[in-house]
Amino acid sequence: MTDKREGPGLGPAGIPVASPGDSTISSPCIVSNEGTAAGSVPAEPAHVGWGFVGLYLVAYTGTSLLFLAPLLVSLALKVNDLVGIDSAPGRLALVTSVGSLLSVVANPFFGRLSDRTSSRWGMRRPWMVAGLAGGSLGIL
Repeated sequence: MTDKREGPGLGPAGIPVASPGDSTISSPCIVSNEGTAAGSVPAEPAHVGWGFVGLYLVAYTGTSLLFLAPLLVSLALKVNDLVGIDSAPGRLALVTSVGSLLSVVANPFFGRLSDRTSSRWGMRRPWMVAGLAGGSLGIL
């Protein structure tokens, strides 16, 4: 069923829209942050090249390895100290697999909570502070 308020120069629910080439607006118009009228189709963003994607991949991988390598080595040494050299490989596999399985569930769960958070500090800041506090307590 079509809204009866639609017509030339009107978008959904009778909201006035301007065409992209229209330099004069005779009626009030809602304009988004990008400079396009509400209800009109925004221009497609520029695509990046394969060179940028490749460099981004290398930089992301290098940064991940930079942070993960010390963690994995120190975790292996800690497990070795706790259970001995004979059972260390099995226990290390158990610790890393349980952590990975928990992150498969926890990451989307907390991401959704973060997306739906509305506080005076914003969407992400309360979760970052809580994560910082929890991580700091976990180090102790």
